[in-house]
Amino acid sequence: PLGIGPSDHLLALPDGRYLIGRHTADAVHRQWKGYAGGATGHLWLGRRGGEFARVPLPTTWNVGEPCTYGGRLYFLSEHDDVANVYSVPLPTETPSS
Repeated sequence: PLGIGPSDHLLALPDGRYLIGRHTADAVHRQWKGYAGGATGHLWLGRRGGEFARVPLPTTWNVGEPCTYGGRLYFLSEHDDVANVYSVPLPTETPSS
């Protein structure tokens, strides 16, 4: 067990790390505009058998449906009151816990 609770997404990255999405595949992202409760989506990054730490995104971002492509992390969010697909560079190192 990773000690981060249930997850919705598991992405195997080319460099051997894993990206885990918690609360990233539920109806909250599709139906509750502006939801900011305890089940907001967030992402964890780490290596199998090692430590996992949260991806450093602002805590006000409700992240959903993560995927990666071309060295970027893509996700659904409405953190600026517009539901859209957003992206950030994929962290080059595993965040420290």
